[in-house]
Amino acid sequence: MLYVKQALFRPRGNTDRDVLVKFFLSITGHSMYRPIVDEMCASPGFVRKELQVIDDANGTVAMNKLIFDGEDHFNAYLAHEGYQSTWEYLTIMADGEGIDCEISNLIIEE
Repeated sequence: MLYVKQALFRPRGNTDRDVLVKFFLSITGHSMYRPIVDEMCASPGFVRKELQVIDDANGTVAMNKLIFDGEDHFNAYLAHEGYQSTWEYLTIMADGEGIDCEISNLIIEE
């Protein structure tokens, strides 16, 4: 079983994928991005981080997944105050750019 923190980002009332691309470029270009990702990648149980931009007949969505290999490791990630704050910050930033963000925790078999 794999444990996943998934976030879906959709432009509000806009199917222009450039809104999402610009949003993610601003995040990944931020000076704190690499240290946060490096720390997360070094966390016990971390498997991988995925980001996909998907275009279909309904518009564009960006799907971000953080994948862990065990429930205890995943719960430790979820309980980490710094990561909780990061998700809150991302949600606020997305809202300010006209992007809806839907965050969920999933369990998948791989």
